[in-house]
Amino acid sequence: MPAVAEKHYRVKELAALWALSKSTISRLFRDEEGVKRIGHGRGSRRKRPYITLSIPESVAARVAAKLSQPVKASDLHFRAPSKRAWSCRRSALDGSALHRP
Repeated sequence: MPAVAEKHYRVKELAALWALSKSTISRLFRDEEGVKRIGHGRGSRRKRPYITLSIPESVAARVAAKLSQPVKASDLHFRAPSKRAWSCRRSALDGSALHRP
């Protein structure tokens, strides 16, 4: 019995199904294992590279399941603001930025 071919989606199709932008879908699936990349990644000096992503249904289901899981606090990565950012916030709060001599 021959194996049934799995359905493959293009970026535009998944963007419409999931109500996301094409660029978001491209970022989500760019480095996923199992996604077929059609085209070449090199552009000439005047042309940008064109890559078509062919996303198998099983990979789309895996990513959808990953996206629907709740985010754990340990998975969040926060970058501490710089000293300059804190001083700008402080001066904005106390009004000193408005009354400089």
